Amino acid sequence: MLVYIALLLPLVGGALMPLFRLKTVKSRGIYVEAVVLATSVLVWWVLLTRTDTRYELFPIMNGLTLAIRVDGMSCVFAGLVSVLWPLASLYGFEYMTHEERPGTFFAFYTMTYGITLAIAMAANLFTLYVFYECLTMITLPLVTHKQDVKSIHAGRKYLYYSIGGAALAFIALMFVFTFGGTTDFVLGGVLDPARTAGHEALLRFVFLLAFIGFGTKAAVFPMYAWLPAASVAPTPVTALLHAVAVVNAGAYAVLRTIYYSFGADFLYGTTAQTIALTLAIASAVLLNHGSSSMPALVTAFCWAAMVLVAALLVLTVMLQKHEGSYKGTVIFPAKTNYALTCAVLVLSIAAIAVSLFAGLAYYVIWGAAVLLFVLAVWYTVKML
Repeated sequence: MLVYIALLLPLVGGALMPLFRLKTVKSRGIYVEAVVLATSVLVWWVLLTRTDTRYELFPIMNGLTLAIRVDGMSCVFAGLVSVLWPLASLYGFEYMTHEERPGTFFAFYTMTYGITLAIAMAANLFTLYVFYECLTMITLPLVTHKQDVKSIHAGRKYLYYSIGGAALAFIALMFVFTFGGTTDFVLGGVLDPARTAGHEALLRFVFLLAFIGFGTKAAVFPMYAWLPAASVAPTPVTALLHAVAVVNAGAYAVLRTIYYSFGADFLYGTTAQTIALTLAIASAVLLNHGSSSMPALVTAFCWAAMVLVAALLVLTVMLQKHEGSYKGTVIFPAKTNYALTCAVLVLSIAAIAVSLFAGLAYYVIWGAAVLLFVLAVWYTVKML
């Protein structure tokens, strides 16, 4: 019963907020914070007294049911959200005094809390997917709150990316249901070896679709461009998107998919795992350097070039100790000038590294780094 109240309180409280006509900042703040704090208290009560009970909300068909269950991962995500949400709300009260339609803003802001908790406590992939979609719909009015050209454009981009990601996730949902017979979250995955025999490559490809689809809300490359664009929304929304709800919900969905649907053993050491890790690293690099695609791509190539040149430098030093040969195979000629080779490679690494933090000289130094990199590769290949 407490689980139902914890989920419904912010949803009902937010939905009924316009009916109370809370026109003053003080009355609105007291109402919203009371609903949010009461929800957080209920959530922690549920987490601290949790059992392995499964609560079925609505059966769709055999094997597909909207259900709630609180397990270890639910505790981590729900606990994090329940601590951060009251703090984010407090910040929003002062900020929204300078914005229009604060009542509408806090109505959707509060309802988003309930949807996020439903994602955290989803008992199966189907329930997680349904509330994942609901999170898109409930946060869209927050992104477009200002109702100007930039916010409308950002909202459309957010919607396009989210719906596209959800379509990929839906494909994975159907494959998990087909090859697992259930969408329940089971540590180690639910895929049936008898059903998956001969279809492993296809299922790993489907996992990549799920990784990108659910990862859209976590701004995983290449579905990351919506997040910087959504920063035109009021700052409390940006905090909500980045630190509390949306991005965390995407990461949480990816973890559920890996460990509780497909299974880590099914993915370990495969090309799918390598691609997923590569996309995660690319996402970190691209998002770290802003929304503009060109600087982001330049940054990605800089890191790739620096890693490659560093590898060449290590190889050169190792071969120098073995007089240019490895296990009897001559790689560098006997007359190789190792000092000059290492100097060129070190200079290339330094130039590329400086280009990542060069400010106004970003493109000038990056161009020099590229030239030095080409020179280093040309000189190295010439010696082979």
